[in-house]
Amino acid sequence: MTFTSPDMSNAVLLVVAKTTIVLGIAAFAHLLLARRLSAAVRHIAWAAILSSLVLLPIAMAVLPTWKLAVKRELIWQPAAPAIELAAAPTAPLPASEIAPPTQPLRTKPSPVATAPAASIWTSGAVTSALALVYLAGVLVLLCRLAAERVGVARLARSARPDTSPEWQRLLDESCDTLRIERRVRLLRTPMSVSPMTWGIRTPTILIPVAADAWSEERRRTVMLHELAHVARWDCLTQVVAVVACAIYWMHPGVWWAARRLIVERELACDDRVLAAGIPPRHYAAHLLEIARTSMRPPAAALALSLHTPSLLEGRMRAILDSSRRRAVPRLRTVLASASVMTALLGLTAAVRPVAFTPSPTLAEKSRNLDPSTREDAGDVVTIQSTNASRALTIVEELRIGGATPDYSFGEVEAIAVGRDGAIFVADVTDRRTRVRMYNAAGRFVTAVGRVGTGDGEFRGITGMLVTPSGELAIYDVFNKRITLYNARGTFIRSMPSRVAGFWTGNDFHVDPQGNFYVYGVRTPSESPPPPVGAPVVIEPVAPPSTRFFLKLSARGDVLDTVDIPASRVSPQRSFTVMTPEAYLQPFHNRLVYDLAPTGRIVWGYTAEYAFTIDARAGQPRRIQRDFTRLTLLPAERAQWEARARFYDKAGPRTASYGVVIPTAKPAYRDIEVAEDGRIWVHRYAVATERPLTKPRPADAPPALTWRDTPTFDVFEADGRYVGTVIVPNNTRMWVRRGAGLWGTNVLASGETQVVRYRME
Repeated sequence: MTFTSPDMSNAVLLVVAKTTIVLGIAAFAHLLLARRLSAAVRHIAWAAILSSLVLLPIAMAVLPTWKLAVKRELIWQPAAPAIELAAAPTAPLPASEIAPPTQPLRTKPSPVATAPAASIWTSGAVTSALALVYLAGVLVLLCRLAAERVGVARLARSARPDTSPEWQRLLDESCDTLRIERRVRLLRTPMSVSPMTWGIRTPTILIPVAADAWSEERRRTVMLHELAHVARWDCLTQVVAVVACAIYWMHPGVWWAARRLIVERELACDDRVLAAGIPPRHYAAHLLEIARTSMRPPAAALALSLHTPSLLEGRMRAILDSSRRRAVPRLRTVLASASVMTALLGLTAAVRPVAFTPSPTLAEKSRNLDPSTREDAGDVVTIQSTNASRALTIVEELRIGGATPDYSFGEVEAIAVGRDGAIFVADVTDRRTRVRMYNAAGRFVTAVGRVGTGDGEFRGITGMLVTPSGELAIYDVFNKRITLYNARGTFIRSMPSRVAGFWTGNDFHVDPQGNFYVYGVRTPSESPPPPVGAPVVIEPVAPPSTRFFLKLSARGDVLDTVDIPASRVSPQRSFTVMTPEAYLQPFHNRLVYDLAPTGRIVWGYTAEYAFTIDARAGQPRRIQRDFTRLTLLPAERAQWEARARFYDKAGPRTASYGVVIPTAKPAYRDIEVAEDGRIWVHRYAVATERPLTKPRPADAPPALTWRDTPTFDVFEADGRYVGTVIVPNNTRMWVRRGAGLWGTNVLASGETQVVRYRME
């Protein structure tokens, strides 16, 4: 588990903020109503508050979210892992001048996570150190609680049960007075300690042997006070207070609330004794004499003593104050207090502050989008992005690989990353699919699921992701279902994907509300595509398509469909080449698309540098950017033509027969939308030759040694240009989130390793 993620930092700060709010409300109510309520009622309120604080983190995890819009300035936003952009060059950088760098990464040593994996010192070291200090404090307090439990057990072993008729008669009479039906154990000890009580299931009262010399009234007074703790279940509420202090030990307000609980508890027990007929002056005298002759009680957190030195003066004043309210709360008062605190807990746990941003006007949207020109064309707003380039760099932080089975990878099918940095890798080795989990430092944790058709099993993985609630979701097209695992890789449940057919590609998405999107195809109902060779027609808004994403709730209910635009490009003969970076096609104009986390389609045609951010409601936005068309190098084009002639051997009936290789490259190759909503345009660059590292079989297709370095233009979700990133050769990005990039890198030896980069 890692404590450096911004999600965890936000969660911790949110818990602290909500705790402070609850305690602030309680303190205000205490100052306002303390004199109007009895000590017993106040004790119930403080016990309910501390119980709510103990349950608050659990309630925040399981209750549905209620978003509360507040000013953006009031929401804490961590600086890391925000992307720090390099300074923009003074002059635009044409695409034709972007050549592959000799060193695409900074020369910074990166740990390779093998067995054992190396640790990483990142910018979150301070957060991790604070987390360790916090856990150490919790551990110390829990160890103290355990030590006091041992002390109570030792105290009980040193005592002996009291069977004398006098004390047993007094115990029975006092139980009848306070209406206690539980069995209470009475022990006697030779130690000169103050009378005390402990135990939840088996209440125990400890009386010193010296009490035999007390008067009958003092004995009855002591017995009534100790049994009042039993009748009120004070040992249980005391344990709750100790646990709350252990969890929130760094919050002074929790310690103050626990102190108030102890004060009101003793006052409430004193009120019970006075209500049983003990005169106030006599009770005060007995209490003072016992405090004077008794030792300080051990194990104060678990054993409730008759007196606590720091509370003695306040209790004496309260006992002698005839104007105080001493009523015992009725059952309806207890139930009302519990209902109020349950409602306050639910409301506090469910509220999530979100930034409130007033909806900008269309002119404001245009000014804020980094455009040089803006144009309205019917239902589409066209934004002309500036042609200035910003160079972003990436730094390698982690590499997972090795010869041992837990760290070796076959053909990687998907990668997912948890909010705590845990990495889930799905790969195929020896024709068997497997999923393995690694922690944020790259250490192998466990295998997730297995091949099969039963619960928690899969046959083929089309997509894999981590939901906003932290669950791992695997889309299995062969079993036609979505299978969910918890953050530790344990199976939770499965639900049908509700689409027919077997589809390839990572067409599986989740939105911030936890709804899933799976790819599907309808029965064709639109006119047939234009014939081969017909003029290319590109419309600003694509018509409905037979292809769509089916939107499912987190429980598997069908919510909606999101149509994928239908291509208006004439069909062309083509073939696909699989490379470590991506699947390559012969530079044809085609429709490309991806689904944004908001449920909107981002799509475009590769012939021109433009893409459209669709809108479920409102105007779509079309982003345009100037580019310089790249010409294929003669050697590069010759290799592609040789590959095309190889596929011609299959005959004229195949889809790849008669492929014509263009002389120039389109504007870009593909569009991918990251988990944070950023749009990554996989553009073309100048190709370089990569020598073969090992011989190829005689019957294999001709090799493509001329390939361009993976180059991406990054845009914000609203279309603002962020910068250009050049990824190392033989590297494929699978997950992009903020400044973090996770992917695979194929070494010259052919070994595949999982890598993590940081974008700067």
